[in-house]
Amino acid sequence: MRIMSTQVIDALHDYELRAPSKSPWKDAAFSGIELFIGQPVEEGVLYVTDSPQTPSASRGNFVIASPFPIESHACPCVVGASAMQVANSLLRYCSRLEKCLDDMRESYYGRRDLPALCQALSDFAGNPVVAYDASLLPAAQSCIPKDVALNMFGSERADYDFVMRTVPDWKRKEGEAVFLRKGARRISDYTQRQLTAACNIVAEGEFRGYIELFEVNKPVSDGEMVLLEQAADILAASPYSLEEDGFIQGHLKGRPTQEDITASWLSALRWNAGDGMYVLAIYSPKAQNDSRLYLDHIVRMLHLVLPDSVNQQMGEMPVVVANERLTPRKKALEDVAALLEKVGERACVGASEIMDGIGSLHEAYEHARFSARFAFESGSQDVMRFEECWFPFFVEWCDLKGNRSLIIDARASHMFADDRAAGSENASTVKAYIETGFNLNATAQRMSIHRNTVAYRLKHVQERYGIDLSAPIEDPLLVFRILLSCKLLLGDA
Repeated sequence: MRIMSTQVIDALHDYELRAPSKSPWKDAAFSGIELFIGQPVEEGVLYVTDSPQTPSASRGNFVIASPFPIESHACPCVVGASAMQVANSLLRYCSRLEKCLDDMRESYYGRRDLPALCQALSDFAGNPVVAYDASLLPAAQSCIPKDVALNMFGSERADYDFVMRTVPDWKRKEGEAVFLRKGARRISDYTQRQLTAACNIVAEGEFRGYIELFEVNKPVSDGEMVLLEQAADILAASPYSLEEDGFIQGHLKGRPTQEDITASWLSALRWNAGDGMYVLAIYSPKAQNDSRLYLDHIVRMLHLVLPDSVNQQMGEMPVVVANERLTPRKKALEDVAALLEKVGERACVGASEIMDGIGSLHEAYEHARFSARFAFESGSQDVMRFEECWFPFFVEWCDLKGNRSLIIDARASHMFADDRAAGSENASTVKAYIETGFNLNATAQRMSIHRNTVAYRLKHVQERYGIDLSAPIEDPLLVFRILLSCKLLLGDA
């Protein structure tokens, strides 16, 4: 295995290796490691050189030498202690690389275990590893319209090149078949913050899928890039299990994320001051028909729309936790849902803000799941916040439909019956007035009537039914019961 000088720098941490620019260097080799050196000498750094004492044996040895001026022709003095430390660091680094490579080969060739191959690379890199089969990618099948994809991935979060490298190729770009590119590539957005590193899996000249380091919040080292290419080569040599396993996600920094949402799962989340923290859940009937791979692809799409997020498969739903302002991204989420509907597979996104920190994560997860399911079943919209459907959740959670007679206040019931008989809207006015925070102007705007009309109706309700909503409210519990009664009677969703 070849290891570049930048990989060596990654391995050493406390050392930098350089070579004098005026020397006619050949590759120096040590214990199977080939070092490609070509940077100029700088003060205070170590460098690698062939041993001048034994030029004939230079291909099998190297020494670690102290810095010296480029003009000097003096023999560099050997720094023995530093040489031993650097050599030991290189050996340990080489051992880790070889072990990871052996584990990937054994997992895939020996046991036909694609998840284990991904996990071996994940353990080395400290990030999840994702493998995609080409048949699962609408992008690879050119199903994503260019204008939709640019709106989702290009106009706000990334430049055109990022879109071209990440989603479809739209046949060709500058004469190059994007899906047949060789070698691993680092992919960044317009902020130059690295989002991922990926490598195509090409077998017999055909694109079979790709493998990538996922949720990257740190620079990807050259060693990780080399192993990413090695993993792609292993899969390309025998791509049988890609079609069977498709999308595989490993571990996040060694911590399992497949069983439950935990606080540690949020470790990759990039916090931004003033941004809300949301849980997103995706519902589709395909989840009931053994279509996990389809839903996992939605997770991938959402990750591109919301780069500052972490996501995973939770039961029958993909779930995303995003630390962002959701409002400006809602159009992009709607585009994801519209795209899925366009290809004949409708899915809905539910969103719930985490109000009380990580401690309420599970609660927000349940709210997001309900929002997604309710949006799909009601057919009202493709992206729904929990704030827009909290009452149906409350009705279901408390089984209010089966206990209406115990909940509905008699005065509200009398008022509703009179409304139906006379064609009036007293119950609707009371509900809107409470929901808008006892605000006459807001109630009038919501109902498209004059504020004096609202005041007249409230006075009528107080005199006829004994429902007093004038400030200060003496019995908040009674007001809440009146609100529930009106919403249940009106069939509010």
